[in-house]
Amino acid sequence: MPASVFPPSLACGAVLIAVWIDLRFAHRRPDSPVRRMGHGLIAVLVVQLAVAAGFHLVGSDPTAGQRMLVFLTLILPAWTYAFLAALWTLRTLARIRG
Repeated sequence: MPASVFPPSLACGAVLIAVWIDLRFAHRRPDSPVRRMGHGLIAVLVVQLAVAAGFHLVGSDPTAGQRMLVFLTLILPAWTYAFLAALWTLRTLARIRG
């Protein structure tokens, strides 16, 4: 798989996991719009921290294994949370619109 294909594939996987979590654990969704928007803000911070931690852990010349480890242990969960928070925000906006 070319290196340019992996990040979009990982993002698609994160979206699918987020949708599954949202549907599977619907009873665990935040109830208030403020909490849902708060999760969105926290998700932005989590993604930024995951990227910064990934750069710190792999250094300037990472091997393919190191990159894969960072993607699967830091980036995938951060993106999944971000997409889950985005789903919650979209649900809030859809409810407001009526």
